[in-house]
Amino acid sequence: VYLPRGYSNCQSCRYPVVYFMDGQNVFDAATSYAGEWGADEVLDALDEEHDLAVIAVAIDHGGEARMQELSVWANPEFAPAKGEAFLADLIGTVKPAVDRRYRTQPTAAATAIVGSSMGGLMAHAAVMRHPEAFGQALVFSPSYWFSPAIAKETASTPLRPGQRVYV
Repeated sequence: VYLPRGYSNCQSCRYPVVYFMDGQNVFDAATSYAGEWGADEVLDALDEEHDLAVIAVAIDHGGEARMQELSVWANPEFAPAKGEAFLADLIGTVKPAVDRRYRTQPTAAATAIVGSSMGGLMAHAAVMRHPEAFGQALVFSPSYWFSPAIAKETASTPLRPGQRVYV
């Protein structure tokens, strides 16, 4: 969990939350399997330059189970898809725990999910299937090759007013 620089100085402040998939890559090159994203440095710069202070939560993937856990869509080579269970845990356990422990803005409008590759698929699925929890998704280099069902569901699932997906 990353807390913005002024978090301890403002007891009345509440912050938007950004959930990052593939947490091993988010903050530290030593834990990364694909290069550090430098999210803490980027978030510090956004806070300093644009007064955008957020809480960031990095969620590690399950290693060899990554392909299954980060997809809600079937792919025979990587079956079974376990992404719905992952999302249920994120929405039902992790998010409520973060909202209880930290001074968050718990609404969907103030909650974003971010991912790259398979994590990008998870971010895409989360904002589409759970608009009550996620108002924005940042989808980097998504693995849209994973299943033709992704395009079909996306075409038939409009975003709710105010939701945003950045690809």
